[in-house]
Amino acid sequence: MRYRRHISIAAIAAVVAIGSAGLTAVPASAAGEFDKYLLSSGSNASGQLNPITIPEGQTIKKTSLGSTSTWVLTNVGTVLTTVTPRGSSPVVPVPPTGVSYTDIAASGANALLLRSDGTIVFAGRNASSFPALPAAPAGATYSKVFGGAVAVALRSDGRAVLFRYFDDTGDNVPATFVTRTTSDADYVSATSGTGFVLLTHANGRVKGVNMKDPAAADARVNPVAMTVPKLPKGTTYVNVGSNATSSIFIRSDGVVKVTGDQSITAGIPRIPTGTRYTDVSVGTNHAAFVLSNGDGVVSGIDPSGAGTLARPEILKGNRFTDVEVGGNATVFTAQKLTPNVKVQTTITRTNLPTSVTKGKTATIRVKVYSMARTLGGTVKITYKNKVIGTGIVADGAIAIVKVKTSAMKKAGANKIGISFTGLGNAKKSLSNTRVVLNLLTK
Repeated sequence: MRYRRHISIAAIAAVVAIGSAGLTAVPASAAGEFDKYLLSSGSNASGQLNPITIPEGQTIKKTSLGSTSTWVLTNVGTVLTTVTPRGSSPVVPVPPTGVSYTDIAASGANALLLRSDGTIVFAGRNASSFPALPAAPAGATYSKVFGGAVAVALRSDGRAVLFRYFDDTGDNVPATFVTRTTSDADYVSATSGTGFVLLTHANGRVKGVNMKDPAAADARVNPVAMTVPKLPKGTTYVNVGSNATSSIFIRSDGVVKVTGDQSITAGIPRIPTGTRYTDVSVGTNHAAFVLSNGDGVVSGIDPSGAGTLARPEILKGNRFTDVEVGGNATVFTAQKLTPNVKVQTTITRTNLPTSVTKGKTATIRVKVYSMARTLGGTVKITYKNKVIGTGIVADGAIAIVKVKTSAMKKAGANKIGISFTGLGNAKKSLSNTRVVLNLLTK
């Protein structure tokens, strides 16, 4: 899953439960006072949905769900995990003085932990047996991690390092340790199934990479699952999720596409008009989604009868912001979003044209990051205070906005404005630092 930024609304000690009952040791009426909390459904056979204690003064920054444990990264770089039925927890290595954790990615019974010094360490079952990752080249460092049957580490130079470090049960280190570094760059997120990886590029396109193990343990790989559907003109992918036999792609226009086993979206409900899918996570037989209105849905099948397809109930006035699926369990992150929540939003421009021809169409790509999950929003391009182009974008994704330059009457240097409006009063404008397009006439 991709990296997300959040705003802290409250900083209080709490025991946050991720069982289907909701919050533990906190009255339901008080739940809205929390910055974030976790709600879950499905199997808790390994204790992966047991309560997690959030220390006083800290809040949830990211959650990652494996087959036997849930991992939580807090806003101060602390890593927490669930207690197993035996009363023990995976050991989290203590980082050196002055170093904290910046990202986490669970997979199977293990997790990758990224430190602020750019080092990746392993935690969980057989963690000490994993080979070390190749060192990043001079001038680069590891910046994000993603779990799965194939793990992925992104570097600051935009390249992705793909590696098979344990099988999909998390029990054994494979005889062959396969590592591959992409020759191209600018990747922003990744998801994987058994023996393949789907990498999302900064331009919103997705690339499939085959990481089949020569040891022939991957005979069950479904090559269709790593097939990337063709994008319609003007759209991008904003989120992708995979398992061994299926992949789910969410497009910037809100459409969901599935490759491989179609049962992963069985029973998916019709969503309200104007609502979009913004987040997805895929487990063994089911998938869970977050919608732009803050609701959540679950689809797929439940062959084990573990209640996998149940969606936890959320308190009125609260919204789902993220979702993680692992095996037959689901964990939603919830948060109370109110109109008076102050949100800091950063927007950046990529591949901005330096010149266009008057009367033609210019394409502007705008990437939006927010200190709170915006659950989607609208990017508007203006010229002389008139809107000449709009685009829909999810948090951390890219909106491609097409601008008809025929709206710009005067040749020469012309200035345009870029603004973003999202949920929870998340607003940002670049109107004061207008972008200059040099309109050329022929």
